[in-house]
Parts: sequence; C-alpha cells; structure tokens
Amino acid sequence: MTEVVGGKQLKVVGYARVSTEEQAKGSSTETQILALKDWAEREDWKYTESYIDNGYSGGTENRPDLQRLIQDADNRMFNGILVTHTDRLTRDAEYNFKFYRKMVDENNIGIGIMMLSIYKLIKDLDDPMINTTLHMLGTMDSFVRLL
Repeated sequence: MTEVVGGKQLKVVGYARVSTEEQAKGSSTETQILALKDWAEREDWKYTESYIDNGYSGGTENRPDLQRLIQDADNRMFNGILVTHTDRLTRDAEYNFKFYRKMVDENNIGIGIMMLSIYKLIKDLDDPMINTTLHMLGTMDSFVRLL
C-alpha cells in the first residue's frame, strides 16, 4: 500500500557520504544510493533526489550536499530522508540529535535509517526505544571517528 502525505505519495530523498577512498571500497556512495532507491521502491515511496558528499568527514556539518539537503528540507521539498547507516549523516554525537530534532520536530520530515529499517521512517524522537537507540548509535559513531 502506498504511503501518502496530504493525498500524495510520500516523497523521499537519499543521502550518502564517504570520507576516504578506503571507506568507498566497502560502501561507495553509488552503492549506498542504489540500496536506498531499492528500499524506497520496496516501500512504494517516491524517490526524488540523491545528496552525495564524497571526501567529507562525518565530524563536520560543512558538507555541500548536507547543507543543500537541510535547505531543501527547510523548504519542505520532501517528506523523508533515507540513509544506509547513522554514521553517513554525522559522526558527531552533539550534531547527531540536533539534526534529527530539526528534521523530525521542526520540519516534520521522517528519517529512514536502513540499518534500523524496522522503524521505517522515524517520526517520533520521544519514543524511548528510538531515542535511546539514536543516542547510543550517535555516541558510538562519534567514538569511532575519534579513534
């Protein structure tokens, strides 16, 4: 069954990032985007755009396509953001939840994290299980960046 918002099919976008060539060998941005498009198709979501930052650390917010994604989210150009893993969005524990709050609470945009696909699109950050899971993953992602 097609998920709808305001009488229209749910529109989602994908975000992919790798910071190093070594990382790209394991999961290139192209591989990430293909997986996200497949996921959207299985859920019958309308995939509309890919945002890709190659060569940028998840420890910084200053990534061209991340900033473009945020601007487009502020303009309500889509209903959901898909990523393969939490660390693709950020490896900064503080920024992690700030980003989720901005998208979900301020912009009413769901976050789809493929590794947590049991949740489909996360739309309630006050759910104790979701909140705890995202905080734990954000802390671990930040820890890995600092190693």
